[in-house]
Amino acid sequence: MILSTLFLLIIGSIFLLIYRHIALRTIKSESRAIERITAFVTNRGGDLSLLDKGISQQNFVECIVYLSERLNGAEQQMIAIIMRYYHIESYLLQSASRSKNCYQRAYFLALLARLPLSERTATRLIPFISDKFSRVRFYALLSIIATDPQLTIRAIERVEGRLSHNDVAELLSVLERGVCIIPCIPLLTSDNYNMQLFGLALVRRYGITEGRTYIVRIIEQEHNPLREQALETLTSLGFTEQYNNHDSSIV
Repeated sequence: MILSTLFLLIIGSIFLLIYRHIALRTIKSESRAIERITAFVTNRGGDLSLLDKGISQQNFVECIVYLSERLNGAEQQMIAIIMRYYHIESYLLQSASRSKNCYQRAYFLALLARLPLSERTATRLIPFISDKFSRVRFYALLSIIATDPQLTIRAIERVEGRLSHNDVAELLSVLERGVCIIPCIPLLTSDNYNMQLFGLALVRRYGITEGRTYIVRIIEQEHNPLREQALETLTSLGFTEQYNNHDSSIV
């Protein structure tokens, strides 16, 4: 009994050492890759073929995503050059398509949504909108918006189920990567829950006072599930509301 326990402890220790060695090696290779990518981006050029040296394709893509979320402007254009050279969009789309695991599909699409994408990618994302797994559908939506922010309203309208506040925050973060103005009035006047939710979020984030009248209309709808959020949004604009049974006025 003692010998078998000792044997299991030794085997466990060996596996732990191997795991730690692999983990440390991965961290080192990722750090070196990030250094090379950063040098390429900041120096506006260099040898593209050496950027992925000594690192797996997925870890390399994760390094690109890590930097992409922290860069903007001309630096994003350099990230796009790296992506084209290494066919990163195709890699992530193919990985998501081939994966039978719904969480892996969602993960690959989540990575894709955090990168500067080409507009042609939007059509390749359409099949994922009908995926049975809600997170896959959401990250497909997020990626479509990343390819062309002007598709935001139509894409949100097609979402099945209700978006969460975290979902809306992610949508806003994608839109804020570029210069894109989304009209909030069509969102606020829609009968679609997700569109109204996103419209209210836009008003709160950017203080869009033009949406005041339409927000009041939401509040006046007794059975609208977004009444409370609409009231909070109106308050965030600096207004105080007083409501009676059949009347509402802004003081």
